[in-house]
Amino acid sequence: MCNLSQGVRQKGRVEGRFEERLESIRALMETAGISSEQAMDMLKVKEQDRPEVRKALGGAIRSASSAVVEEVPVMCNLSQGICQKAYAEGYAEGRFEVRLESIRALIETVGASSEQAMDLLEIKEQDRPEIREALASSGC
Repeated sequence: MCNLSQGVRQKGRVEGRFEERLESIRALMETAGISSEQAMDMLKVKEQDRPEVRKALGGAIRSASSAVVEEVPVMCNLSQGICQKAYAEGYAEGRFEVRLESIRALIETVGASSEQAMDLLEIKEQDRPEIREALASSGC
């Protein structure tokens, strides 16, 4: 993979992590009936990240697909398909990383089991086997 494609992948990863963090916070707010601040505490969101999260929770979030369409032609001269694929892979990796981080944080902060944490985060049943495997391989 070329450096430019790696850059696009990293951009996708960062945006995927952010989107998943927002979804985790929203899910906790809904399922546990708590404030966004309480959800950020439970998920161990860093203080320096909170202003951006608060802003995003209060406003519309730009969709990842529109970001790809806008940014890919500017970022590289490779075919758009290669860049979109790299972005999508990075985006998925970022979301998965934050899901695991969110589950671990709930296990630690509220003493939830991994299944209870996935319920609180409203993680779909079809996504759970991969998460269980990752948690088991990390000793969680």
